[in-house]
Amino acid sequence: AFKEVMASQTFAGFSTGMFVEMCILSGCDFLPNVPGIGMKKAYTFMKSLKGHRAVIKRLKYSGFKVPPAYEEDFKRALMVFHHQTVFDPASRSLRH
Repeated sequence: AFKEVMASQTFAGFSTGMFVEMCILSGCDFLPNVPGIGMKKAYTFMKSLKGHRAVIKRLKYSGFKVPPAYEEDFKRALMVFHHQTVFDPASRSLRH
């Protein structure tokens, strides 16, 4: 399913990393979104700027109220996505 989403025209030019960063920017369990940024704006910013550092910088200079620790908190949330251990029901085991 994820491969089909990434292969769609909507996400042409997106890497898996960009997709994950877009999801974090729009708000997730590990980091709330910047007020005024939802999935649609996160998608637009990621499509044009290609990475969270550039997006956060643009948000700061565009008048969005980016919390002072947001960039560091974003990096922590990203680490959770990259290093999360989950249960795989198909193999009935924990996977990284």
